[in-house]
Amino acid sequence: MQDEAQVLKPCCHPGGIARSIENSISLLQIQPQKSASTVGMIHLEGGKFLMGSEGPEAWAADGEGPVREVTVAPFWMDACTVTNAQFAQFIEATGYKTEAESFGWSYVFHKHVSSDNKKKVRGFSGEAQWWLGIEGAFWRRPEGPGSDIKKRLDHPVVHVSWNDAQAYCN
Repeated sequence: MQDEAQVLKPCCHPGGIARSIENSISLLQIQPQKSASTVGMIHLEGGKFLMGSEGPEAWAADGEGPVREVTVAPFWMDACTVTNAQFAQFIEATGYKTEAESFGWSYVFHKHVSSDNKKKVRGFSGEAQWWLGIEGAFWRRPEGPGSDIKKRLDHPVVHVSWNDAQAYCN
């Protein structure tokens, strides 16, 4: 039987086949709360749709296949993405630490990496070598050390995981 790391498609998981995340944290156990206000949000009715692919590039272990019918319950969603300014307010109010901060690194698109930060590369994402793991990259330093969000407070926040988004929403 093959080791799970040998079965994984190298382009589709952090670090590729040969590397794994050394510093991992457990998933947050966040209990969803009912929002007190829906101001600035839109209501999506939900419904059924076909998700997945049968193509040769579809990877079932990553949820890309097979094609199946999925039902989505109605939900509310902000009309616009969460900005750096909004996320900063959340961090200041709660003291929350993102997963990228906890890990000490995050992936950055290669064209946004400074020559100094290229010395801090932890690796790359398998076959997706244009994503470089940069030490010190997180939402407040999106390209790693030496970068900031001062002139991008109205831009969408980046380096936010699903767990981080859940913490923000709740």
